[in-house]
Amino acid sequence: MSNGSTGSLTQDVVNNLDTPVDIRARSFPDNNHAEESSKNKPIVSKKSMTSLNILSAVELDGQTEEDLWATWNVLLQNWDTLKRKARSGLEPLVRKGIPIHLRPVVWKNLVQTDTKILTQSYPSLINSETPFEKQIIRDSTRTFPTHEMFQSPDSDGVESLRNLMHAYAVYDKEVGYCQGLGFVAGLLLMIMPEEEAFCVFIQILQENRIRDMYKPSMSLLSICNHQLDKLIEETHPHVYYHLKHQGFSCSLYASTWFLTLFSTMLPLDTVFRIMDIYLIEGLNIIFQRWKVFSISSLMI
Repeated sequence: MSNGSTGSLTQDVVNNLDTPVDIRARSFPDNNHAEESSKNKPIVSKKSMTSLNILSAVELDGQTEEDLWATWNVLLQNWDTLKRKARSGLEPLVRKGIPIHLRPVVWKNLVQTDTKILTQSYPSLINSETPFEKQIIRDSTRTFPTHEMFQSPDSDGVESLRNLMHAYAVYDKEVGYCQGLGFVAGLLLMIMPEEEAFCVFIQILQENRIRDMYKPSMSLLSICNHQLDKLIEETHPHVYYHLKHQGFSCSLYASTWFLTLFSTMLPLDTVFRIMDIYLIEGLNIIFQRWKVFSISSLMI
């Protein structure tokens, strides 16, 4: 397949996530600039901050890049005032894109991570023994092997990934270790310190109830594959029966989607956008957009 076609497919995936304004090339506006912007166009009022629909006052489609930066800044400054049940109001803003430099703190807030206790216990977890040590060492160089953080077996990134996976295997003995976990942890290590990544990692598994997916039985993975299989049968029966006739079950291609959140098949910029939305919607993002992801996985 040509590079042009590959790029087009990747863009289709991003478009289906509700393409964000390109904010990566911009630095965060200074306070004076943000204040001037807010004078001309209200971003988020205090009233909307305390309501169930916290973004009811925001016209996202008409906002500039700097407006979106300012909106996120206001939200983060007032995050503690937001009620948990109002979190769904964040979906439109998250879909527009989380500014790259704010992503670590936004992710920590979305999963409501309390880092103090876990950070204090992290050194002792690293120094404890686990039967998965050899497997963790072997897989650490197979996780994002083309990314500069993980290319060398002696790199700081690989060491941090080994530490995090080791600590989690000790922390959660029922799950222990599964190779797919490394890709989720690796994404976190790309944007935040090791100890913080460990805390967010634990919360992601527990908050979004995907921990069962990585247990030895992989019970949740089987359920997700079955649900996706039935969804394809109901919505696109011609695709379902064609794949069935060819001997393709959903588990052959979708298991990796669920276990790695697409990090092995899509560009990192897109994977980060998927994680943004995943922290709001959970696994629904895969079920809602299976068709786009399946085409991309087969052709990229």
